[in-house]
Amino acid sequence: MAYLMKKILLLLVLGVGCFQFTKAQNHCATMDFYQKCLEKNPQIIENRQALEWLTENYIDNKKKETTHKILETNTLPVVVHVVWQNEIENISDEQIWSQIEVLNQDFRRMNADTINIPAEFAALSADCNIEFCLATVDPEGKPTDGITRTQTNFTNIGTATVSDTLSTTQRIYYTLLGGKSAWNSNQYINIWVGQMGDNLLGYASLPEIGSPLEEGMVISYQFFGNMGTATAPYNGGRTATHEMGHFLNLYHVWGPTSGGCSEDDFVPDTPKQSAPNYNCPIYPQTSCGSSDMFMNYMDYVNDDCMNMFTNDQNNRMEATLNTTRAALLSSKACSEPLAIVNSECFTFI
Repeated sequence: MAYLMKKILLLLVLGVGCFQFTKAQNHCATMDFYQKCLEKNPQIIENRQALEWLTENYIDNKKKETTHKILETNTLPVVVHVVWQNEIENISDEQIWSQIEVLNQDFRRMNADTINIPAEFAALSADCNIEFCLATVDPEGKPTDGITRTQTNFTNIGTATVSDTLSTTQRIYYTLLGGKSAWNSNQYINIWVGQMGDNLLGYASLPEIGSPLEEGMVISYQFFGNMGTATAPYNGGRTATHEMGHFLNLYHVWGPTSGGCSEDDFVPDTPKQSAPNYNCPIYPQTSCGSSDMFMNYMDYVNDDCMNMFTNDQNNRMEATLNTTRAALLSSKACSEPLAIVNSECFTFI
């Protein structure tokens, strides 16, 4: 029955149509991007339903385990593609390194601000046993620092598009369109950093929603890392933490669409929440008959007011890394040379 309800909800969420990036208060545009992908490929509905079944099955089996397993730390390789028009957008290596450090702290629950988690939620805060490394070898097996730099002629490259009669394509994903083409998304997590408009912080690809050429996340150069061009109140590197949560199959804590107490983020230990929280709320904030977990990385509060993933969010991300994104776990991109990638698989047509 639980799976049936999820299936019905997914049909509603994915079938609402396609639209442009929302112009609103500073926000994440992952669900907007979700709808753009649906425009290209209606098969996404069935793909996401199948993944929800795999996720639910993995978590159910994990809960049935009678012996405690010592969890290994999963290290995931990252390549950062800096796509810049003006020199200020060409952020420094040090700023990129600061972002990787923030990701590692947040996903390992080593962030100093865990002391700010309210007692009500403290026992739910999770060490996700996930770490990130900048790639040391590129797709051709050559040494790399895990950073590419591409100058573009396009303003707001993070949201710039090119359209034909069938669909709209984001320029930033393709070298031929003024961006930078992805490295093999089975071996690397691609993060594009560039200028964005419309009050956007970033957006990510949920699993099973589109082309492997467009898998990863796009983040504004103004909200990447915790130094350099990083701009308050989103200067703590938490935009990438939030988007990485989406990449590993987390929804916003209020659910897949605009909110309401009838929505579900498919995570049992995050309370129902009617809408996003912004700025830096004073605890407690209540909706749907309970306290909002506004300090969760999957809400919209300022960077210095978010500080946790939950145990069940961790279970969902673990399920993702053992199903649809499992190839990343066997990647050698941070240690030893890779076989040359077939260029046909990564050429824009």
